[in-house]
Amino acid sequence: MRCENRYADALATLGSQVSFEGSKVDVTIDKRSMPITDLLREKFKEPNLDAEDWRTPIKAKLVAPEGVADLKVLKDYVLIAGDLYRRLPGGVLARCVNLQEAAKKLTEVHEKCCELRDGISLYRRLQRLGYFWPSMSKEAASLQEQCSFCQHQHEPAKQAVRIKKLATRYFVEGGILFRKGFHGDPLRCLSLAESQTVMKEAHSGECGEHQGKKRLYQLLLTLGYYWPTMKKDTADFVKSCHTCQLQANLIHTHPTSLQNMATPWPFHTWGLDLIGPINPASGGYIWILVATEYFSKWVEAIPLRKATGAAVANFIREHIITRFGIPHKIISDNGTPFVNKNVREVLEHYRIKHRRSTPYYPQGNGQAEATNRMLLRILSKMVFDYGKGWNSHLADTLWAYRGSTKTATGFTPFSLVYGTDAISPTELLVPSPRILHGMDLEADADICAEARVADLEGLEEARELAQARSLRYHQKLADAYEKTLQTRIFAKGQMVLKTVDHVRRGLPSPSKFAPNWEGPYLIREAYDSGYYKAIHRRWHDPGRSH
Repeated sequence: MRCENRYADALATLGSQVSFEGSKVDVTIDKRSMPITDLLREKFKEPNLDAEDWRTPIKAKLVAPEGVADLKVLKDYVLIAGDLYRRLPGGVLARCVNLQEAAKKLTEVHEKCCELRDGISLYRRLQRLGYFWPSMSKEAASLQEQCSFCQHQHEPAKQAVRIKKLATRYFVEGGILFRKGFHGDPLRCLSLAESQTVMKEAHSGECGEHQGKKRLYQLLLTLGYYWPTMKKDTADFVKSCHTCQLQANLIHTHPTSLQNMATPWPFHTWGLDLIGPINPASGGYIWILVATEYFSKWVEAIPLRKATGAAVANFIREHIITRFGIPHKIISDNGTPFVNKNVREVLEHYRIKHRRSTPYYPQGNGQAEATNRMLLRILSKMVFDYGKGWNSHLADTLWAYRGSTKTATGFTPFSLVYGTDAISPTELLVPSPRILHGMDLEADADICAEARVADLEGLEEARELAQARSLRYHQKLADAYEKTLQTRIFAKGQMVLKTVDHVRRGLPSPSKFAPNWEGPYLIREAYDSGYYKAIHRRWHDPGRSH
């Protein structure tokens, strides 16, 4: 079928071929009820940009406004010699153009923007040239988004100014980019790959001293190198150097906050620890097994020839359970004497919870560690004064410890357990008031019983007071502790280093060149208390770090 022009009527059926004289067009046969003639007219209808000039109604309202509402809407428009203008920010007047002229100006100004490349947006340039139409901002932005040249070449005004200022410090010589240094000498600009090579050679090469981040940064500047992220990259490079990490100084700041180990009632929690091996031995004994009650600070201790699980299990039953009842919880480290079948059976039988702290982090069982230091101090002085083996003075050491007032509670452990202080040998040399009073009442058993009952009645009050004092004391310690706190938090999956064995145990270094750290270790479990379970990356050897 042929038609005189593409606007002529056409009649077509499915499977027919439709052709037009003139330019080729695509025709879609639609099964809708609208006649195909109307469809063709609708499809190929050319838009008439001037069919309805957007300025006409505004001009009419400016000439004869109908109300206050029109005045508010038209306050930015003004008629000058029959032409419509709009007030832009700053009081500048822009001529309102029709849509046909707008399309022409949009194309012309866009081409000019691409030529100048001065960082001024298309919309801003149209404003400066004094043009306006309602959709100018939207059309300008859309055109720039579609223009690949604008996408890659256009820079915002502020960024363009910044680049222009920075460029004054750079120059090219022999095809190499240089930067003018503040000291007057040129600095060669390096690529990312070149910067890594230079940092590695300067830091750990043949004459590298494994210097710190500041020294490395200054050295590279002195050698005449530069790249924009130089200071940050040198710091990251030094921080990630494996050799520097292994040979780094020990960290003496506290990594986590103190854990409050307050107990709700006496004999609720006990801490177990071993002192030893002690040199010299005494009667074949080289260990001291110590148990500390957290509420009253009461201490039980026995000497041991061998630190075995059976000995620890028997100690828990005879010296703790049968004397003070079944505790709620026992705290110890992960040493073999405390983690074995014998101890586990006793604890499970009496339903006692077992909390374990790493031996490399004694703060997890801090009360037992503090008790150990005090017992050793008392025991060493007794051995020095009276001679003989330390084993013969252990009972006297416990007596002295139990009868001394503790700073945390303000009471002696003996008084918090039995309701009254133990009579010391000093009171026998020069009789104290209670000794004299007891001699007078020795014949009257009833009066003595009443006095003892009064002591027991006041025991609960004394324990409550001791608990309150202990809480205040530990809060004071925590406040002082926080001042030296430098929190280090690790997450599961991170790589960490831990101190080597001789550092953890306080032993002398086996060599002048021995590292302080070892690893890396992969963290498998992380706890809020600052306790981590880690495995060695190379040998998959389970270890712990904090």
